[in-house]
Amino acid sequence: MRDTVAHAMILAAGFGTRLRPFTLETPKPLLEVLGRPLIHYALAHAKRAGCERVVINTHHLGAQIEAALGDTFADMALHYSHEDTILGTGGGIRRMADKLDLDQGPFLILNSDALCDFDVRGLVAAHHQSGPIGTMLLKATDDMDSYGTLGVDDQGRVVRFVDRARAAGDEVRRGMFLGAHVMDPKLLDYLPPDVESCVNTVGYPRALEDGHGVQGVFTTGSFSDVGTPGRLMQAHRDLLDGTFGHAYLDVPAASGGPGVAAPSVVAAGVRIGAGAQIGPRAALGPGAVVGDGAQVVDSILFSGARVAPGEVVRAEIRSAAHRVVVGEGTK
Repeated sequence: MRDTVAHAMILAAGFGTRLRPFTLETPKPLLEVLGRPLIHYALAHAKRAGCERVVINTHHLGAQIEAALGDTFADMALHYSHEDTILGTGGGIRRMADKLDLDQGPFLILNSDALCDFDVRGLVAAHHQSGPIGTMLLKATDDMDSYGTLGVDDQGRVVRFVDRARAAGDEVRRGMFLGAHVMDPKLLDYLPPDVESCVNTVGYPRALEDGHGVQGVFTTGSFSDVGTPGRLMQAHRDLLDGTFGHAYLDVPAASGGPGVAAPSVVAAGVRIGAGAQIGPRAALGPGAVVGDGAQVVDSILFSGARVAPGEVVRAEIRSAAHRVVVGEGTK
C-alpha cells in the first residue's frame, strides 16, 4: 500500500499573538520545545512521510525562519513562500502550490505551531486508498466543541464541516481538526488566488458542497496547540513526565549528569555554573546560561536565556529578552 508523498507544505506565517511577548522577537515556529524548534517536529513528520521537497510559507519574522532552517532539512529540499500581506491558510496554500510539481499528486500539509503525535504514513495511506479530495486528521477530545467539530459517517466520510457545509450521510462520530491533512491538487481550484482566505471556511466547504469527498482519519495521539505560555509549559511538563505520548515525535532524550535532576532536557551548548541545580522538569535550549549556585526548576529556558548566579527560577518561561511566570498547574 502506498504510504508516502513527494511534497509537503508547512504553514508558518502566523503571528503567535497569544504567546507574546516571546513572539514579538521570535516567530512561534522557532520557539523551542525541549530545546528543539517547534517547526522541527513538523519537518520530521514530513520526512517520515517520504517527502523530498517542503515549501514553508512565512510572514511574521519570516527571515528568521529561513535563516534558521536554510535550504535543507534531513535531506529534504526546503523552499519558502514569503507573504508580504498575510494570506491565511487558504491563500497561503494556494501561493505555495506554485512551488510544487502538482503532477506528482497529493501533498501533505502540516501546521508548524502545534505538537501532534500521529502516524503520518497511516494518514497518507488512508488518502491513497480512498482517493478523496482531502484527508483530514481528527481527534475526539473533551474540549473539541470550543475548536469546532467535523462530523463523519460510518465510512469515515465528512458529512458536516463545522456547520458550514453538509454532505449526504448520517453523522456517527465527531472530532476536531488537528491541522494535518493530505490534499489533492483539485482542491486548489476552490481557493481564490492572492487573497486572504481559510482552507477550512472556504476550500473544504466549497469542495464538499460541489460533491467532492472529504475523509476524516481519527487519532488517539497526544495533541497541543502550545498556543499560550500556560499550554506551552504544560506540554513540556507532560512530555517530561511521560503523559504526552510521543510514539511519532522525535523528542530529545532526557539529560543527566551532575546537578541535573530527572526528568529534564539540557541541549548542547548550555553552560551550567558550579553548584547550580537543574530540574526536575526543566528544559534548557542551546546557548542558555545558568550561573553558579542558581536553581532552575519546572521551567523553560529558550536559547540565549540567562540565569544570574544564585537566582531561583521556578515555573517560568524565559528567553534572552523576556520572562513569564506561569505558575504551577496553570494551563
